[in-house]
Amino acid sequence: MSGSTGPRAAGPPERSLYRVVPRSRARISHVVARSENEDMSTLLARLATALDSIAARIENWPISVDVGRVARTVRGYLLPRIDDPSRPLTVVFAGPTGAGKSTLLNSIVGADVSSTGAVRPTTRAPIALVSPEIASDHFTIGDIECDVVMGDSPILEVMTLVDTPDLDSTETKHRLVAETLVDHADIVVFITSALRYADYVPWQVLRRAHARGSDVISVLNRVSPATTGARVDFRSRLAEAGLEDEVVSVSEHHLSPGAARVPPTAVRFLRRRLAMIATDRGAKAAETLQRVLEATMGQVGELIVATDEIIERRRDFEEELSLDLADELETIRIHGAITGLHTELGDDPRRVARWLRRNRRRPADLPLLEARLGDRLIGLVRGEMRHLVDAYQLGPGDSALSDILEHGVGAELPAAVAGWLRFVRHMAEQFPGREWSAQSALVDSASSGVVTPEAQALFGDDAGTLVERARRDLVSRLQAIVAGLAQEITDSLYPDIGPGDVEELRSAHGAMVSRLAPVHA
Repeated sequence: MSGSTGPRAAGPPERSLYRVVPRSRARISHVVARSENEDMSTLLARLATALDSIAARIENWPISVDVGRVARTVRGYLLPRIDDPSRPLTVVFAGPTGAGKSTLLNSIVGADVSSTGAVRPTTRAPIALVSPEIASDHFTIGDIECDVVMGDSPILEVMTLVDTPDLDSTETKHRLVAETLVDHADIVVFITSALRYADYVPWQVLRRAHARGSDVISVLNRVSPATTGARVDFRSRLAEAGLEDEVVSVSEHHLSPGAARVPPTAVRFLRRRLAMIATDRGAKAAETLQRVLEATMGQVGELIVATDEIIERRRDFEEELSLDLADELETIRIHGAITGLHTELGDDPRRVARWLRRNRRRPADLPLLEARLGDRLIGLVRGEMRHLVDAYQLGPGDSALSDILEHGVGAELPAAVAGWLRFVRHMAEQFPGREWSAQSALVDSASSGVVTPEAQALFGDDAGTLVERARRDLVSRLQAIVAGLAQEITDSLYPDIGPGDVEELRSAHGAMVSRLAPVHA
């Protein structure tokens, strides 16, 4: 199908009934689901809802199952076919750039319904060629908007033919459109050329179509005497990929500029393949539906395993991080939080008594001391948390974790320190006349983790108990902060999948598997 000059090949006459359907005038037809399929339809709708809920939670999480794609398959492919088993088969013509998809489709139906040409991409929007009775049902296929063209070809009574953009288009949206349509096909006519059959991207989509249960007809276009070896190699590659080894070949034809079809004889084998399928549309539809159902249930099963693993990994990570952060706080030491207070008193009772008389803190001293202690505690805790959390980052300079530390620790730590200082002040009130000195000694000892000589002189045998009480309160307040910090960090690294969502997915999947079980019995 090169653009070389020469007489245009003869083809069937143009048919006036091939026309674009105005959406506002399309006749709407409703099909009531058969009673035996109502239960299946309800179960599939429930499964689709459960998949949507999971998809929203793990949108950016790397797992092998494309949850959104599975959900679209359930809604856009399985449900419509369960509700209306008599609907025509969807035959999607797909392939790489310049493979000749539009030309072959035109040749099959004998009319120029899809544009062809040298400018790429030629097919920008998908074209659905349908019978008039079902035109209104094909303005969208799998949420993809289509240009609908009606025709009177007998094959359209049992098949809807869809021309797609290139699978390897340089425009991402065109590739996504083509892949989505392949995902909603009963039959994929995979068209490639003798020069492009080994391209990587189209093969990925071809394997995916086969894995989901679609029938695949492999077409090697533009075969000439110089490229006969391509057919053998193409068949070998198909066999290695687990696909059928039968290849429909279309010979190279020299078309005049602007020609949109090859001679009818060139597509006779492809037309014959489609006609054989059309003669037993019901059986083919049932077989394909069963394969796609089984493949989809398998994917949902894999998804359940993956979500269980995510939940377990998330739980283990948060627990480990919480314990690590809590343990780190147990060893926090702030030596000399209140400077100028330490004095080596020794064991001389007279020196202790003299020190107690001369070194009484005044109320005016406390705000400055509390502010100094608060600043030092906040700085130390931030540094310790930063150092520890760095070990859990997925990559250097993780901005999300930096934000959590800044806003989480930075916002809550000052309030926690202020609350602790009020607690210590209340403890010191049991020492009338010495409460300010007692508070300073408790703060200094508790923040350093060591009973200072001053605390020993002030509290005597009760010093250890009082200091431990004050320190335990400080550590517990800080641990409450890092517990929330651990949860925020976990949220930033792992999706928060609700147990109810997973159980609903598991239940919906189990109900579907049970419903399908009699088929295999």
